[in-house]
Amino acid sequence: MDLLHSADRSVDAAREELIDLSHAIHADAEVGFEEHTSSQRVADALQAAGFAVTHGIGDLDTAVVAEFGDGPLTVAICAEYDALPASVTPAGTTSSPRPGSAPPSRSRPWRTSWG
Repeated sequence: MDLLHSADRSVDAAREELIDLSHAIHADAEVGFEEHTSSQRVADALQAAGFAVTHGIGDLDTAVVAEFGDGPLTVAICAEYDALPASVTPAGTTSSPRPGSAPPSRSRPWRTSWG
């Protein structure tokens, strides 16, 4: 089995946990450089999956680096999940990103067949 199929199966196996993590981050939106709860949730999920996690990279206390194994393959993911302090509606009023906002979809419209 090649690495691409192996990675795809691993993501599929963790699908529900990843979606739950996404929804939890979305439900507790935090503004930039203050994503302490979200950052810890990501770190906890990575540690539970067997990654060695380091916090506070590059003088950014919400940054996380996770390492697994020691082979020649390196994968880097930059995830930005900070929220705007408030969003402006067309009528000019402001609203929090939390109340009434729809969580990310459980579908994977970007997925294609490896076939």
